[in-house]
Amino acid sequence: MASLKRKRVLATLALTVAAGAVPLVTAAPAHATARQCENYLAGKDYIVGPKVKAACQLGTVALGQAGCVAHLMDVRVRQVYAQNACALAMN
Repeated sequence: MASLKRKRVLATLALTVAAGAVPLVTAAPAHATARQCENYLAGKDYIVGPKVKAACQLGTVALGQAGCVAHLMDVRVRQVYAQNACALAMN
């Protein structure tokens, strides 16, 4: 009985991992969306240097959204522009 339950748990875990891996494999390259973030900020007359590029790259991952905004605001990007740019990085 315990063996059957263990097999079910392992099968469920395997499906969960596989489902989580599919978006990672099929996602667009991260640089494409980071570039959208950078272009947006350049269009708002911000200098796109290494700190802005790093923040935009951070914005390409789901849990990096808040970090992206915080890093951009640290280099004096207005909050609304930081939020918009980081949202573009996630697209």
